[in-house]
Amino acid sequence: FYKAIELDPNYAQAHAFALQCYIWRNTARGLTDEERRETARLAREAVRLGKDDAFSLSWAGFSLAANNGELENGAALLDRALALNPNLARSWNLSGWVRVFLNQPEIAIEHLARAMRLSPLDLAFHAMETAMAAAHLRADRYDQASLWAEKALRDQPNSADAAQLLATSCALGGDMERARSAMQRLLQIAPGRRISNRSFGRTPPERQALIESALRKAGMPE
Repeated sequence: FYKAIELDPNYAQAHAFALQCYIWRNTARGLTDEERRETARLAREAVRLGKDDAFSLSWAGFSLAANNGELENGAALLDRALALNPNLARSWNLSGWVRVFLNQPEIAIEHLARAMRLSPLDLAFHAMETAMAAAHLRADRYDQASLWAEKALRDQPNSADAAQLLATSCALGGDMERARSAMQRLLQIAPGRRISNRSFGRTPPERQALIESALRKAGMPE
């Protein structure tokens, strides 16, 4: 994608696709400070060049929220993307995640349900299910969160985020056997995951402490 940008510096979607790569990298092993600065640069270029392109705005908004902590700005960009193209399932999916980050789980669930209706055969349907698990976890509905996390793992057995959500929701719900089993699975998928390298965004300190405690009980290393 950098080669595409080199050939056409005004190609907004190449910037957006490059952001996708960094997002997956962040999920797999986190980002360095330099990489986070680069994602911010790419996102702002995607917005500048693709101000009328829902795809570019969606990935830019999500990246700014997830990688750079700009939650309100990211949500606003996703809202603009949804106004431009209300039939783009990925935008509803990414918006659902950002609404979880903003502690708006009910709005997140609405957006994710719409994404699922728009694209029921989506190759990334597991990502919608994972986000749904995160929304129910944020709403303290642990049984629903574990149910959606299990669905996501059935669709994509290598989803580290789904495995982590399953471990967390089971631990908070008191089912420690399932929590430890999910944690073992998570550490097979992503052996580098640690409590110390997990990002909780702007989660309130008491909520962050609750999640960290659940992860410890499930067996995540420090």
